[in-house]
Amino acid sequence: MKKMIVVSIIIVAAILVSAVAFVMIKPAQTVKHVFFQLSWIPVGDHMAYYAAKEKYWPALGLDVTIVKGSGSGDTILKVGQGVADFGEAAFESGLELRAVQLYPVRMIFDVSTETHHGFIYIKNRDAGRGVIDPNNIKSLEGKITGEPAWSAIVAELPAFAALAGFDASKLEIIDMDPGAKIPALINGSTDLTGLSLSNTAAYETAIKEALPDAEVGLIWFKDYGFRMVGDGVWTTDKLIAQDSETVKKFVEGLQQGWAFAAANPDEAARIMSAELPEYKGTEGDLVQGFYDLFSATTNMEVQKTRGVGWMPPDLIEASVKNAYIIMNIPEDSQLSNWEDIYTNNFINPSILATTAPWE
Repeated sequence: MKKMIVVSIIIVAAILVSAVAFVMIKPAQTVKHVFFQLSWIPVGDHMAYYAAKEKYWPALGLDVTIVKGSGSGDTILKVGQGVADFGEAAFESGLELRAVQLYPVRMIFDVSTETHHGFIYIKNRDAGRGVIDPNNIKSLEGKITGEPAWSAIVAELPAFAALAGFDASKLEIIDMDPGAKIPALINGSTDLTGLSLSNTAAYETAIKEALPDAEVGLIWFKDYGFRMVGDGVWTTDKLIAQDSETVKKFVEGLQQGWAFAAANPDEAARIMSAELPEYKGTEGDLVQGFYDLFSATTNMEVQKTRGVGWMPPDLIEASVKNAYIIMNIPEDSQLSNWEDIYTNNFINPSILATTAPWE
């Protein structure tokens, strides 16, 4: 009997050792390296991406390199060409690339439900070309702005000008790097420059530091009737077909990152600031940028009930129709099916926003 007990113990011990050994030699999770290009230099609304990079993508097996952009047009082209796996870009830039240049790009995530672009200028300053009068939008004629050629601001300008009532051809555009825009405005080389709600706080801070007595003015496209779904995250049909699991994980991390940043903006700002030692603004600027953009453009009811990043089909359809008009896309270049421009298939409906600082 004792012999049987001893044998049984030995067998059990062997099984346990084998099980432990199996666990120890179990292959580690394969890490997938992907590139994610922003539409612009890092600003407040990007806090969600850096939160995802530190807290969520690694656990999903993704090593994500985030690179700055120089305009939506450039970013979406790099996505279409396969230089970047994912990219943040304005809706109309993605639509034009797919419809006209035939790159099969598709929007997979968006929480900004209307355009958030505009101009920033210094009030009552004449750099030799006259003062900008916010009550007379035609005062933009004869002025100079600095923008990257691929910027969504440049793409949207003709439609904004038509709605606002001034001649876009009389606003001179100097092609310049994003980092040169505010210095050029400060030194008077330009009279105004494009911005989004998310970088307003950082731009205002930079101007006030250089010109303490300056009063900043803002002109928003949406105030003149320009309506369009905002920037979204894009990839290609090719990546979706060849590696849908990576796309799914990337979107899941985005959802978690945005929900975290909305609920914990100060911590998300700390994470982003630590990741970017070259960032010149404050953590408060990042939080304010996040607040400024999403408080004005995000439908929180959607984020709390349908899943963070879920895109309302009726809004996408309306945006497609409006983009055809404002981008002058001819009928023979328009998509045969407007639904080809986006998909909600990778949105996890169980990942919901809980709160946001503006609520």
